[in-house]
Amino acid sequence: MTGDEIEVCPACDSSAITSRSRSDHDFYCNDCGNMFDDPVVRESNSTGGWSPEALLERAAKSEGSP
Repeated sequence: MTGDEIEVCPACDSSAITSRSRSDHDFYCNDCGNMFDDPVVRESNSTGGWSPEALLERAAKSEGSP
Protein backbone atom coordinates (compact mmCIF):
# COMPACT_ATOMS: atom_id res chain seq x y z
CA MET A 1 0.00 0.00 0.00
CA THR A 2 1.38 3.41 -0.96
CA GLY A 3 0.82 6.75 0.79
CA ASP A 4 -2.07 7.56 -1.56
CA GLU A 5 -3.89 4.27 -0.96
CA ILE A 6 -6.31 3.42 1.83
CA GLU A 7 -8.10 0.30 3.05
CA VAL A 8 -11.90 0.40 2.77
CA CYS A 9 -14.92 -1.78 3.46
CA PRO A 10 -15.73 -4.09 0.54
CA ALA A 11 -19.48 -3.58 1.11
CA CYS A 12 -19.81 0.21 1.35
CA ASP A 13 -16.37 1.61 0.37
CA SER A 14 -16.03 3.41 3.73
CA SER A 15 -12.58 3.96 5.21
CA ALA A 16 -14.07 3.88 8.74
CA ILE A 17 -12.91 0.33 9.43
CA THR A 18 -11.54 -1.14 12.64
CA SER A 19 -9.11 -4.00 13.02
CA ARG A 20 -10.47 -6.76 15.29
CA SER A 21 -8.47 -9.32 17.20
CA ARG A 22 -11.24 -11.23 19.01
CA SER A 23 -13.60 -12.09 16.21
CA ASP A 24 -14.09 -14.58 13.40
CA HIS A 25 -13.41 -11.68 11.03
CA ASP A 26 -10.36 -9.41 11.01
CA PHE A 27 -12.15 -6.10 10.27
CA TYR A 28 -15.38 -4.30 11.14
CA CYS A 29 -16.94 -1.37 9.25
CA ASN A 30 -18.09 1.37 11.61
CA ASP A 31 -20.46 2.75 8.95
CA CYS A 32 -22.39 -0.29 7.66
CA GLY A 33 -21.56 -2.95 10.28
CA ASN A 34 -20.02 -5.34 7.77
CA MET A 35 -17.48 -7.81 9.19
CA PHE A 36 -14.82 -9.03 6.79
CA ASP A 37 -11.33 -10.48 6.54
CA ASP A 38 -9.78 -8.56 3.66
CA PRO A 39 -10.34 -4.83 3.10
CA VAL A 40 -10.25 -3.39 -0.39
CA VAL A 41 -7.22 -1.22 -1.13
CA ARG A 42 -7.94 1.78 -3.33
CA GLU A 43 -6.57 5.21 -4.10
CA SER A 44 -7.63 7.86 -1.61
CA ASN A 45 -10.11 10.31 -3.09
CA SER A 46 -9.61 12.92 -0.39
CA THR A 47 -6.80 15.25 0.50
CA GLY A 48 -8.10 15.52 4.04
CA GLY A 49 -9.69 18.39 5.87
CA TRP A 50 -13.06 19.97 5.10
CA SER A 51 -14.69 19.33 1.73
CA PRO A 52 -15.74 22.42 -0.25
CA GLU A 53 -19.39 21.52 0.34
CA ALA A 54 -18.88 21.23 4.10
CA LEU A 55 -17.06 24.57 4.19
CA LEU A 56 -19.92 26.29 2.34
CA GLU A 57 -22.50 24.73 4.67
CA ARG A 58 -20.50 25.78 7.73
CA ALA A 59 -20.14 29.34 6.40
CA ALA A 60 -23.87 29.54 5.66
CA LYS A 61 -24.73 28.46 9.21
CA SER A 62 -22.42 31.04 10.74
CA GLU A 63 -23.78 33.98 8.73
CA GLY A 64 -25.53 36.38 11.01
CA SER A 65 -23.80 35.03 14.11
CA PRO A 66 -22.05 37.64 16.29
